[in-house]
Amino acid sequence: MTFLDPPNKGGYSPLRSLSVKLLMMDHMAHYIYNPIAEAVVTLFEPTGVYHIITPNVISITGLVLGFVSGKFVSMESLQCRRIGILIFEYRMWLDVLDGVVFRHTSGNPVYKSHRTSLGFFIDVDCDIFSGVALAFGCLFYLWKYPPILASRDLLPQTKPFLSVRGFEDDTPAKFIGTKATKNYIFSKALIYGVVIVIASVTWDNVVQAYVDLLQTPLETSIHTEKQTVALHSTVTFLSMYLWRFGGSQALLNMIQIAVFADKLWASICSSYRLFCFNRMVKFILNSQKEE
Repeated sequence: MTFLDPPNKGGYSPLRSLSVKLLMMDHMAHYIYNPIAEAVVTLFEPTGVYHIITPNVISITGLVLGFVSGKFVSMESLQCRRIGILIFEYRMWLDVLDGVVFRHTSGNPVYKSHRTSLGFFIDVDCDIFSGVALAFGCLFYLWKYPPILASRDLLPQTKPFLSVRGFEDDTPAKFIGTKATKNYIFSKALIYGVVIVIASVTWDNVVQAYVDLLQTPLETSIHTEKQTVALHSTVTFLSMYLWRFGGSQALLNMIQIAVFADKLWASICSSYRLFCFNRMVKFILNSQKEE
């Protein structure tokens, strides 16, 4: 297998040439969003509709749907919140669709980020603001309907609690069974948001690093041979595969599943585990680079 094979130009095919970005994208985008988007574009491309419905139009439409989704997610009704999640899922599919349309209309079918184009920055900005809208929707819902604190929500103590006034009510256990405060909810949501931002920036930089390492033609045959060996390395495959779970899109899918299952608070409280997982993946990648 090589990333340097010419891409398929005979229409959509599930057996097309691979790329670094395609291998490292999350499972939902790889196996569901992208094939559907490719099939839709292939079906309607002869009509010339994508000269009007440009990638930027699709990105802005996704931004509007992101705000609509955030509004639905902030509502009390579980059915409304589920509708909001379905809207955001459609927005995430549009995010894949705009890239597919760009590759088809620009005559550059290689699956990678074109960082020098204006459309790239428009797409990134729309993704950021859509994610922020969903995050505030979740935050407003938790503020309006604060969850009941359980023992798992409190930090474990390494020392016995020392009471200043000598009353047992001063122990953290007294908070179990009470509603979480707005500041406590905000701090938990902020941690989860930071995890997603770190995952997004790190994933994008790692993809670009792998593109430079594995998807760029080299000058000598010796370097090309080493490039092929690195590409077929088990460590390389493991690193790429783990990033499917550590990217921002994968984390957004997790939070959407949590909202749909009415387990938003439990998911947010486990954000520190996601952070540790993200750091573990980066450690594996750095170890592979050093080798």
